[in-house]
Order: sequence, then structure tokens, then C-alpha cells
Amino acid sequence: MDMPSNDCFECYTEDRMRRLSEHLTHVPPRKYLDATEALMKWLTEAEEILLENVYITDITTMEKNITLYQVG
Repeated sequence: MDMPSNDCFECYTEDRMRRLSEHLTHVPPRKYLDATEALMKWLTEAEEILLENVYITDITTMEKNITLYQVG
């Protein structure tokens, strides 16, 4: 089996490095992916809480729910 010439090998290596560099510019950083995953988890959990059935039968129950679900 013939080995490629040095010039051909250098061209191949340069081409591979160029293509790898191009692909790396299109991949988001790991921190971004982790943050996105954490945010989606938080939003899903918040949605589940907000979709719970809340029934208000009287003023006392309404005031209790206000203090229970108040943010801040």
C-alpha cells in the first residue's frame, strides 16, 4: 500500500482542521446547554404547579391561597 505524499497529507490535515474549526463555531458552549436544560426544567415544574386545580370557595380560602402562592 502506498503512503500519501507529505504534501497530500498536509492538505488533508489542513482541510480536517479547517472543517473541525468550522463545526466548533456552530456548537453552543456546554454552559449554555446546561443553563438551557435547567431553565426548561424550572419552567416545566412551574407550569405543573400553575396548572393545579385551584378552587376558591370563599374569601378566607382566597386569602390563604394568596399568601401561599405569593412571589417575593
